[in-house]
Amino acid sequence: MSVTTPPAPRAALAVRAAGAYASIQDAGRVGFRRIGVPWAGVLDPALMRIANRLVGNDDAAPVIEAFDGGQQFAAVDAALRVAVAGDAELEIVAAGERRAAAAWRSHLLQPGDTLRIARTGGGRIAVLAVAGIDVPACLGSAATYARAALGGVHGRSLAAATGLKVARPDLTVLVAGGDGDGYSIGGNHFLHACRR
Repeated sequence: MSVTTPPAPRAALAVRAAGAYASIQDAGRVGFRRIGVPWAGVLDPALMRIANRLVGNDDAAPVIEAFDGGQQFAAVDAALRVAVAGDAELEIVAAGERRAAAAWRSHLLQPGDTLRIARTGGGRIAVLAVAGIDVPACLGSAATYARAALGGVHGRSLAAATGLKVARPDLTVLVAGGDGDGYSIGGNHFLHACRR
């Protein structure tokens, strides 16, 4: 008789709402200025370090930088440890119940739970760290530089219906975002396809 071990749960973070602007950032790209690639990277490195330490990540691990609130992130398939550093008003929606959550602390999101960054304070920025976030590096950094489409998720700011893999590098995440996703990004691709 053989015993099979069930596969570990697949963990992912789903972007339910991107708010005013949210992007993947880290310490940035250093040493590429001579070929026209700016530093990019997180605006407040101290917030990045604090958020990452709260979830047990390396200080320089990629984070989600959120401006002006309105962002919503959900745990998919497995529990996720998250933390927000910055002057932010947070809510966690679990089983249809909303409860206030504190910034500057880590929180465990169960599968299906949603973290909502309702608004940011005077600094207008909040940094969300997710334990085990896995974002590929481009030129040595995961930082999003949208003008050149480098880093992050397809080199763009985060959009609703984007999935980010967490903790398991072998996880395959199906992303329902990108060109032709109906969120005005690539809307002309749809028109072009209709002409064919």
